[in-house]
Amino acid sequence: MRIGFAGRIRYGINAGYIFGNAAYPFLKVHEGNESYWMQLNTFNKMNYFEFISDKYVSILVENHWDGLFLNRLPLLKKLKWRLVSTGRAVIGSISDRHTREMRIPNFTKTFGKTPYIEVALGIENILTVGRIDVFWRLTHNEIGVKTNDISNFGLSARYAFNF
Repeated sequence: MRIGFAGRIRYGINAGYIFGNAAYPFLKVHEGNESYWMQLNTFNKMNYFEFISDKYVSILVENHWDGLFLNRLPLLKKLKWRLVSTGRAVIGSISDRHTREMRIPNFTKTFGKTPYIEVALGIENILTVGRIDVFWRLTHNEIGVKTNDISNFGLSARYAFNF
């Protein structure tokens, strides 16, 4: 959706609830991404199988600034690079009826009362097809606990044809 001089915005809300009894692989496994290749519908700083839930709400907001900031700098204006900012959040819970079906492994966890939040700042239109984002994981940063070598900051890239 166009938002005037501030560019274009992409947003989405996703919610779900799983009825009945199911083992953890059949619950909502929130989509993590441990690669350097950015995927638009995943949490790019979340591990695979890091969070599972049976009721959840997630939100995505991505703003393509369309030259509002980078066109102010003469060299960057010639490159036609565009700034992109992204925010993603998810919160959910898992009920006891699902934990009785199968033991939940140690590498998965619940959200508790804190949502998982990550933000990103990126540049698109690199050589007209590339995009690079820097991601920050804002919550669930266990200080002093090594969780599968996940860091709070990350870099991802992707091909993006924007017309």
